Amino acid sequence: MLEAVSRVRERKPLLFAPRGRSVRATTVPAGDRANGGTIGDIAEAARETGDRRILLRYLRMRRGLNS
Repeated sequence: MLEAVSRVRERKPLLFAPRGRSVRATTVPAGDRANGGTIGDIAEAARETGDRRILLRYLRMRRGLNS
């Protein structure tokens, strides 16, 4: 059982990332880029932060629904 958890931890670290302010505090630059950046910047910010709002913004931009 511990081996399975260790493997998941290695493969998907976002599942074990702390929630709340500590995650956002370390990713402020990525969030700033997502506010008005290019689609590539927003994709990178979504990947780095794991923030669903940024991911949804990227997906809307990709579909052409810029909002």
